[in-house]
Amino acid sequence: PDNAICLSTRGAIRFFFRREFDAAAVDLERALAVLPSYAMAMLSMANLCAVRHEFNEARTWMEQALLVDPLDVGMNMNMGDHCILQRRYADAVTALQRALELSPQHRPSQLRLSWALALADRYDEARSLLAAIAAASGVDATWQEYSALAAGAAGDRAAANQHWHALQTIA
Repeated sequence: PDNAICLSTRGAIRFFFRREFDAAAVDLERALAVLPSYAMAMLSMANLCAVRHEFNEARTWMEQALLVDPLDVGMNMNMGDHCILQRRYADAVTALQRALELSPQHRPSQLRLSWALALADRYDEARSLLAAIAAASGVDATWQEYSALAAGAAGDRAAANQHWHALQTIA
């Protein structure tokens, strides 16, 4: 009952796997009462709030988590994800660029940045980033997925369909 990491983990399990949102909130709130600076519990709270469409609260939890752990690549990447979800695309680009400043080759952040750029009406930059990632890491299912998402966000239906068809042959 007083181990914040255990409480946070149980809350995350209840949230992600059992969809017991109220029980997850109780565990996460207790975890944060015991250990107010536990960034992973803050991230889980942000995710829970986002699922409940409590976007201001989600944003507050993400900002708090980044205050506690500003050098965590994953936390910065998750901030980008939350900004995309909230349709704050310029903020998503900033958060994902920050993640890449911390770890320039972090492929999940690179891929998400390509999508955020396209959503922010910066499709040429998204395409350039995707081309660079493909050259460095090769083309795979995840690359095709984000290429299709970026093309779709930019309204490039032909490219989105091309990546979607390529994805079908890989998957």
